[in-house]
Amino acid sequence: MKTAKIYTYSILFSSSEEFQDKVPYLSAILEMDDGQRFASLIEGYRPDMEIRIGQEVKGIEKEENGAPQFSF
Repeated sequence: MKTAKIYTYSILFSSSEEFQDKVPYLSAILEMDDGQRFASLIEGYRPDMEIRIGQEVKGIEKEENGAPQFSF
């Protein structure tokens, strides 16, 4: 699986009904090695985790709509 690096991120503590079961969760702009950037929800976030810009995350699978998913 591919990896990406966190370019910037936000930790969300409130959400629409669709993501309510994930609160708090981490939403990030990720950057691939080729410079491509895109938004992604990062699976596996826990409030006690230290998150940093440049941190590597790994691709885990694709969502039903074909978008890649990433995890710590």
